[in-house]
Amino acid sequence: MVEDEKKLHTPEFLLGLGQHAHKFVLSIAPVGTSVTLQIEIGNELDHYKRHLAYVILPDGSCLNETIVANGYARATGDYYCAELPKYQALQLRAMQKKQGLFKYISRI
Repeated sequence: MVEDEKKLHTPEFLLGLGQHAHKFVLSIAPVGTSVTLQIEIGNELDHYKRHLAYVILPDGSCLNETIVANGYARATGDYYCAELPKYQALQLRAMQKKQGLFKYISRI
């Protein structure tokens, strides 16, 4: 860890953001919630070989969309998905309204 990170408490700050996001996701989809995974052909894995999917909740809503719209996830262009433009618009709106993690930071 570099000296600047120690002074700014960056690891603790980032851990705190992760805990806020985790709490939000659990408020929407508690442990044990039955979900459906939808996978886009050609976009199954990220560059770390992690599986990518849309998480559909029992009420038919998409968890991915919900967490982006509420400011608890980013819609990065690092990975393409059919919903990327929509997710980027939702992220911009969340940033402008300072929702979710955007309450604590101006840009992530």
